Amino acid sequence: MSVKKIKSLMKKHWITIWLFAMCILMTAVIAFASYGESDTMLKRVVAPSADSGGLFSSNYLGLGEATDNQKPVYRPSNADNNYNYVLSLRNYNQTDPGTVYEGTIKYKLTATLVHSDSSATPYDYSKEADKVVIDAMKKKQSITVKLDDQHIITFGWDDESETVFDLTQTISDLTLSDTSSALGSDNWVVNYNGIPLDSDFCIMFEADPLDNNSDLYVLNGVISLASNPEVRTDGWTCKLSDDLSTYGYDAYDAFNYMITGTGNKILKFSYDASKVKVNPSFCSFTAEATESDHSTKAGWKTIKIEAKPDAEDDDEDKTTAMRYDIQVYKLDAADGTWDASTLKPPTAAYIEFTEENYPSSAGSNEGNGE
Repeated sequence: MSVKKIKSLMKKHWITIWLFAMCILMTAVIAFASYGESDTMLKRVVAPSADSGGLFSSNYLGLGEATDNQKPVYRPSNADNNYNYVLSLRNYNQTDPGTVYEGTIKYKLTATLVHSDSSATPYDYSKEADKVVIDAMKKKQSITVKLDDQHIITFGWDDESETVFDLTQTISDLTLSDTSSALGSDNWVVNYNGIPLDSDFCIMFEADPLDNNSDLYVLNGVISLASNPEVRTDGWTCKLSDDLSTYGYDAYDAFNYMITGTGNKILKFSYDASKVKVNPSFCSFTAEATESDHSTKAGWKTIKIEAKPDAEDDDEDKTTAMRYDIQVYKLDAADGTWDASTLKPPTAAYIEFTEENYPSSAGSNEGNGE
């Protein structure tokens, strides 16, 4: 066909040709968009934790269903059965604390009293067994979730009454302060009063961003209070708290390290800063922690924690236990090998953990950091 005939054909059927071209273009756009969404969802599955949840995150709550984020908080037993832990809601992605949400985050927090079973079954007044337990709780036990004097959730007994309390309670119109690009956190103090460790009372939380923050994810979780496992009376341990058996080290963007132990010690958590970095909020929010360059390894950093659970009488043989949680995440540009040999303390290629006694003459704040 000659060029002249082609031009003539295009003039006569230009509308048909234009529509055909637009269909091809739209198909390409839709396919690209679908691939992008699939890729995003894959990342959410591969890194199933609050660390991948955008710029609204938590130290205990995560993405997905609440039952997918069941976490115990460990505490040493005491005679009063009075225990606290802090539920934090933050305005940054814990895998990249340099990225902070710009503006104010408004949200609502819902708390539900649930059983400790794997389904987190809610308590129900209509069930006789639950009613007996709740009636007893109203007389001498309580769980409170408190941000400040104006924002409190109470399950069980309080000074005002012993009447029936709601088993699901919500506080709406909460505001995580507009920190203008600074790290921010709402810290809810959860208090168990008169309730022993390892009880059947757990709290299911849902932190739900409101309409003006629809770009953020809902966070969920079930938190229980448990007795300390494997408490050593002679020192401290550092281990990965994530179960990596399902996906493996390569699939995760971040790793959670749990440091637990007893006795007044200087703890040193060191890492290869060319491969990984540590959530800077750990040192910001942990008064006894400082970070410095490693004394012998170029390109390494050391976080020194002056742990003193027995500071009142300076007795290193006491069994008061403490716990520190540190988030470590991969550098985007790092070409690393991600497995137990590089990431599993105490002496991995990228992570090291040691403990030292305080100098005998000082008993405390001295000791050179690596």
